[in-house]
Amino acid sequence: MIHRSNEPVDVALTVEDVMMLRAGLLQYLKYWQRHVEEDGGATHSEDEHAEIRRRVGELIWRLERATAPPDSRMIQHSVEAVRPAGVQASPDIDPAVWSDQPEPPAQP
Repeated sequence: MIHRSNEPVDVALTVEDVMMLRAGLLQYLKYWQRHVEEDGGATHSEDEHAEIRRRVGELIWRLERATAPPDSRMIQHSVEAVRPAGVQASPDIDPAVWSDQPEPPAQP
């Protein structure tokens, strides 16, 4: 079976595995930022830099959420984490209590 690059896959990981992957992604972001600073736009566009930071940030966000306790009602994400578009809190939890959710709209 061939998977398309945007298809989800099932992977069984321990919490330790997830923490190690997150640490690796954080190091990658540091490496990438150094590269951006040294590169000065010579080999990559600003859009490409932003896309890498966004995609890696989303992976970090997912890993941080995956290691939160199942009954956790508040997840404190790192500054590198980026909430993926369209991700919502579970229907039984008020999104206003999740730190990884946007602020509720102001009432008129």
